[in-house]
Amino acid sequence: MERYTYEMRKNFARSIDIINCKNVTIKGIIIDDSNDWSMRITGCDDVNISDVKIFGCRGNSDGIDICGSRNVIVSDIFTRVWDDSFVVKALGTGNCENIIFKNSVLWNDFARPMEVGVELRADKVRNIKFENIDIIHSDTGYPLMGIHHGDHAEVSDIVFDNIRIEDTPGAQLFDIRIADSVWNRDNKNGKYALTPKELGLNVYEFVDGISVTADNLKNERTVLESEIVMQDDFKPDNGFYKGTVKVILHNKSDVAMNGTAAFAISPKNTEKEQSFEYNIDPNESKSYEFNLKLQAGKYVFYLKNNKNEIENTFLYSELPMIVSENINDCPKYQFVNYYNTKCAEVRIAVKDSELIIMNDSEKTTEFLLYTAMPVPSAEGEVMFSAEETDFGEIYALLKKGNELVPAPQLRCPAEITYVFKNEPKVKEIVKTPFKLKKGETVKLTFEKLGISKNTDSFLMELEAKVDTYSRWIEDALNIDCNILSILSGVNDIGFAIRMNQGADAKKFKFIYELMINEALEKNKDLKLVLGEPFLFKITNNTPELGRDIVRDWDVWNGQLTERRQIVKELADKYNAVFVPYFEKFQEALKIAPPEHWSVDCIHATNAGHEIMARAWLECVTKAGFIEE
Repeated sequence: MERYTYEMRKNFARSIDIINCKNVTIKGIIIDDSNDWSMRITGCDDVNISDVKIFGCRGNSDGIDICGSRNVIVSDIFTRVWDDSFVVKALGTGNCENIIFKNSVLWNDFARPMEVGVELRADKVRNIKFENIDIIHSDTGYPLMGIHHGDHAEVSDIVFDNIRIEDTPGAQLFDIRIADSVWNRDNKNGKYALTPKELGLNVYEFVDGISVTADNLKNERTVLESEIVMQDDFKPDNGFYKGTVKVILHNKSDVAMNGTAAFAISPKNTEKEQSFEYNIDPNESKSYEFNLKLQAGKYVFYLKNNKNEIENTFLYSELPMIVSENINDCPKYQFVNYYNTKCAEVRIAVKDSELIIMNDSEKTTEFLLYTAMPVPSAEGEVMFSAEETDFGEIYALLKKGNELVPAPQLRCPAEITYVFKNEPKVKEIVKTPFKLKKGETVKLTFEKLGISKNTDSFLMELEAKVDTYSRWIEDALNIDCNILSILSGVNDIGFAIRMNQGADAKKFKFIYELMINEALEKNKDLKLVLGEPFLFKITNNTPELGRDIVRDWDVWNGQLTERRQIVKELADKYNAVFVPYFEKFQEALKIAPPEHWSVDCIHATNAGHEIMARAWLECVTKAGFIEE
């Protein structure tokens, strides 16, 4: 979790920030790369915003935030932003009333297209309408429309009308909830003035009074009801668990329903999805069984169906690790990530208040161990989150009473730990790094791991480092392509300086050339494009992630220079196209400061990406790889 930092800027440089004004008109402008919310309207009355285009690539680069204002019309807007597009908030500047967002097109690379909340510090938030809006992209799994509340306001008369949705894999349609977060300030929670059951909405917490209307000319959608149950409980089997999960589909309609579905498991790396055909007559039920063999861990079983005609349901299961005292009798546990990249195998044992770990891999591997004493799970605690939660494929699960409920608002670790503070409230998490050669064993005392000597259970998480070469196999060699473009170098510098784990220049060149040769061996006609690595020295309000880069600039830049030269030499040797990103950015720095081109000294802004895109197209077109 420590890698997911929450960057607090010293200066909130909003492009447009209008406070306590009346009779405001904003029309016909373009906002690009705001450092914070692109446009904030606070404590204002009678505002008209139209014909505005907004582009943002930073965290918190919201589109338009209407805060504690009244009688506001927002129309004919295009947004492509890295945070929320249209937002209604109240920040202690009076009620939020009579606000219309309409006739607009929204593209969200992160967060929510339309939201009321989270900060609602007013007596009333009412008569808010979103109408005739196209959501053309939102791929993170966040709710497309939501009301999120943790302050004292009474929220009523929120309308979403004529909303068209495209390209939103994994997204939740609506999310309405009252929950505390890092942004709430009031001492008591508010309420929704207006609750459902007709729509099949899952309603949790304090929400009630939701009304739903539909176009009478359209037929009601037929959906198969579904259950996922444990047919045969999982039982230990040589360090693994074997069991059977049953899926039951109920057709309570008067028409036959048929199609293809998939039984899926998260974490995704455990078992492949198992597809099955269904053909179910009216008022009939059918069941499907799936035999599974799983390692210890937490799992969610769920269904996928491209026709969206199967009710969304899930089954959660915890399979604890059972260890013995003799390390050689323990089974091997395989490290596999979301991309099915395998990097190590270990055996784990416990004896005489010591945790014993053996590296059963073919090569030396670096590990990072997290340990803690367990605590009772608390109300609202996150019980499940996987790597694919980041990609919107499966939601996190929260504990609410005696059940688990989906929490699509918790898309990334920073939201679990920082925003909503939903991680287990353990007393201490002890981090222990170590490196083991093939067949080597480490013994770690409970005392050093923060574990009680006589405990019969404890929490642990073990990470194994995935090297660049392992990722290369999955990300590139397994994909058929005609043009292969590579940009590498800066991450190796960062890992080397920050964590003493990266590749020095000699190893960098060896691995880089090995990857090129393997790619050409697979496809001798492959066209190669090698990008020059680059860095920026942002000295004005240096972002948190880049502070050590600026502080130790000579070290970082020295290693960068070595890698730039290596990439150029390899491009010449293998007759590849060389894209001089560093050179192009040096020219760009004559026009604007580094913070215009980079977010954090490493990653480019929208403007920086345009420089890169133009450079790439120029070089690749000149080489004849693509037509103009």
